Amino acid sequence: MAISHLIRLGHTQIAAISGPLTLRNEQERMRGYRQAFQRARLPVQRSLMWSGSFEQEEVARLCQNGMLRSPTRPSALFATNGVTGLAALRSLYSVGLSTPKDFAFITFDEITAEDFFRPGITSVVQPTFDMGYRAVEVLLDRIENGDSAPRENVRLPATISVRESSSAPLSIAAGKDPHLRGHVEKLRPRKRAIDSRR
Repeated sequence: MAISHLIRLGHTQIAAISGPLTLRNEQERMRGYRQAFQRARLPVQRSLMWSGSFEQEEVARLCQNGMLRSPTRPSALFATNGVTGLAALRSLYSVGLSTPKDFAFITFDEITAEDFFRPGITSVVQPTFDMGYRAVEVLLDRIENGDSAPRENVRLPATISVRESSSAPLSIAAGKDPHLRGHVEKLRPRKRAIDSRR
């Protein structure tokens, strides 16, 4: 969802930073990153896949190395969780980079300190109320029926809350790359509803 949104805007150099890949959620979100590129028939660049920990120092090292020392700076950055996203933004702001001027940015999960950042941060939002409600339903069913209660995997759809941090690359925004703009238009679906809550 997040990567497809960036690709539709014209980004092809999209970095992704994750927490520990020992966690299932992190694995699935990085898998989604790869699949979005594959669906768009764009190459997956392993050099733009940065996995680390939840430690701010390591996140800062990965982001600053990737954004400042790479031969080709990514035009967009996706963080697979809010903790990593917050650390990534703070580390890049500290070296003079900002979103969306220098890079587009999307995080999975709302950033709890989002009021610290202006402009607003585009986020993939999980339906936390529905998740809690469904979890209680499952728990009550287990209490009432014990081991006879059927086991099920419940997946609830997330939405993307589009704010100012996700913008087109400068070359597209300035109309300097008509070839790439034409390629992006081919990828753009005819109709798509995106939750644009602010």
